[in-house]
Amino acid sequence: MTHFASSENDPVYTRKQYGLFSQTVQSFCQYTGLSPDSLEKHCCNSAGFLFFPPYHGQMIRLGIALFGVSPTLDPQDVRSRGLRPVMSIKGRIKHLKTLPPDFCVGYGSTWVTRRETRIAVIPIGYAQGLFRSLSNHCDVLVRGKRAKCIGTISMDQIMVDITDIPGVEKGDLVTILGQDGNDEIRAEELAVRANTIPHEILCSFVRIKNRITV
Repeated sequence: MTHFASSENDPVYTRKQYGLFSQTVQSFCQYTGLSPDSLEKHCCNSAGFLFFPPYHGQMIRLGIALFGVSPTLDPQDVRSRGLRPVMSIKGRIKHLKTLPPDFCVGYGSTWVTRRETRIAVIPIGYAQGLFRSLSNHCDVLVRGKRAKCIGTISMDQIMVDITDIPGVEKGDLVTILGQDGNDEIRAEELAVRANTIPHEILCSFVRIKNRITV
């Protein structure tokens, strides 16, 4: 076996890797007298599985695609194969408050209200795996609608703007990662906004215990 290093973004290098692997298998078979067909050969990680079908060999080693998430930042790569996300992160609103205009929200005053603003507090933060770099740069789903995360993400909570979502109540379920109604927050989207890869988004939530549903 071998492992592709750049199958998600460098087809030239991947083809070179596969060529070297094939040459190694051929040399091994010439030395041992074994038939190449008698060997179990495998190279493909998730990106290899998605983008290089001729290289599948006798086995493939799915990683992130097994979770229904693309190894690239494009969800269509897995959607086209009928793969759907199996992981979701949800929390419940623990507090609601209406703030006046020109009111600072969160540490460092990184968000200031421009109008009377209804906010909801959800008990998840960077201690549970939600990157602080997503502060003011991510959405959540409340009652099937998008609500913007406002202010700096705290250790154990985030604040979201629910001004334009009617009927929100304390205890309502909030989707941080996953689907609610016709909309969906995907790991690929969070990765783009956090300037990272989907793998890191999924791994970061391992620390979650009881307060969030996985």
